[in-house]
Amino acid sequence: MSMVLYAVNASNDLLWYRHYGYATGRKVGNGWDFKHLVSGGGGVLYAVDASNRLLWYRHAGYGNGTPEWQEGGPGREVGTGWDFKHLVSGGGGVLYAVNASNDLLWYNHEGYGNGKPEWTASAGLKVSTGWDVKQLCAG
Repeated sequence: MSMVLYAVNASNDLLWYRHYGYATGRKVGNGWDFKHLVSGGGGVLYAVDASNRLLWYRHAGYGNGTPEWQEGGPGREVGTGWDFKHLVSGGGGVLYAVNASNDLLWYNHEGYGNGKPEWTASAGLKVSTGWDVKQLCAG
């Protein structure tokens, strides 16, 4: 199985890539001008807009690169107050964020599969301190 990658170009177009011979990305969306954009896996994308709202998207064309999105249109708001220095996804609805105090916070989006704003009761749990880093990624 090959990995799907998403990228946003200078025109704020969302591009889809699958590594098996495609030389260029396929445009699957436009207007993707966000503070943070992370993939939750399986076509789920999380974006933080200029108002620090967390938006959930499901790319129905995830498997073939078509510009099809789950019914419900543009991103669904699943959270507010997402003013973080870094945001990464652990997959399956798990998100890690670094706040202004350099604390690492853990979130579990229980609505990962359907875009509902449902979170584990302990979401926002501080799991570590001292995360004064330039970049952060999950592996």
